[in-house]
Amino acid sequence: MIDIIKTVETTTGATAVTGLSKMDMHWRQPEIKRTKTVCTYCGVGCSFEMWTRDRHILKVQPVVDAPANGISTCIKGKFAWDFVNSESA
Repeated sequence: MIDIIKTVETTTGATAVTGLSKMDMHWRQPEIKRTKTVCTYCGVGCSFEMWTRDRHILKVQPVVDAPANGISTCIKGKFAWDFVNSESA
């Protein structure tokens, strides 16, 4: 589908679809903050990098060279962060 859109854009000279997304990414990237943190759910001390924007968590990923968890995470570390952004939390 992306190839079709790029072909249409090249043929018509318009860059409305992919051009807008690239410009949007350029303007929004500085708003994203990446912070290294440690999970406090249990005593293992897994290290994560948290991506936030305007006090909303966008992404949580394990730190590759973390001594406790490496590139893995438990089920709580993988999915529990999403409840923070929930309206019911």
